[in-house]
Amino acid sequence: MIYATAPEVPAQDSQCSAPCLPYFLQIHMEPLPLPSHIHYELLLQLLERQTLFSVNHYSEERRQIDELIMTLRKALSQQKRLEQACDLKGVPVEYRWSLNQPMEMIARVGDREAS
Repeated sequence: MIYATAPEVPAQDSQCSAPCLPYFLQIHMEPLPLPSHIHYELLLQLLERQTLFSVNHYSEERRQIDELIMTLRKALSQQKRLEQACDLKGVPVEYRWSLNQPMEMIARVGDREAS
C-alpha cells in the first residue's frame, strides 16, 4: 500500500488571521464571491409590491409567485448561514454587485503592478 503523508506544517503563528484553518489553506485563501444582499431585496420588493398585485388572489400565478418569494427568502437565509460559517472559519467573503466586477478588479490590480 502507498500512504500519502501530509506536508510539514509550521507552528501556528499567534498573529495568524485564520488560526482555525490549516496552514496551507491560509496561504491560498481567496475571498468567496457572493451576491450582495441587495440583489435578493430588490427581487423580493418587486415581487411583493408589484407582481403580486397584478394577478388574481386565488390564481395559479399567485401561488407560483408566492413560491418564488419563499424560495428567494430561503436563498437569502442560506447565504447568510454560509457567510456565518465562513466568518467562523476565517474565510473572507466578497460581495459582488455584477458579473463584471472581477474583471474590473483584475484591471485595477494590473494597473497598479504596471506603475
